[in-house]
Amino acid sequence: MLFDSHAHINYDTYTQEERDELIREIAASDLSYVMDVGYDLPSSQMAVKDARENDWCYAAVGVHPHDTGTMTEEILSAIGDLASERSDWTFITIIRREMCRNTGSGTR
Repeated sequence: MLFDSHAHINYDTYTQEERDELIREIAASDLSYVMDVGYDLPSSQMAVKDARENDWCYAAVGVHPHDTGTMTEEILSAIGDLASERSDWTFITIIRREMCRNTGSGTR
């Protein structure tokens, strides 16, 4: 069994045609499972959509540590709602701002 534990089928730079092709390639490959990892609310929503539509897909929802400074209570609540939708294929990624150095601004 092969499990890709960190993939981004949900990149916002992909066109729908590119996403569709990637999904077809994964489905035709030797991979048994793929974890589609969300890094913000829209990508987390897309990861859950991918997991709903593909038996081989699991979703990890969350916000990348570099972006937690702009995370609101509403976003956190929405992430929690996504995570609680289906416990058999949805996971929460670690969100720990205090543990991550923001290389963009030089702050901790």
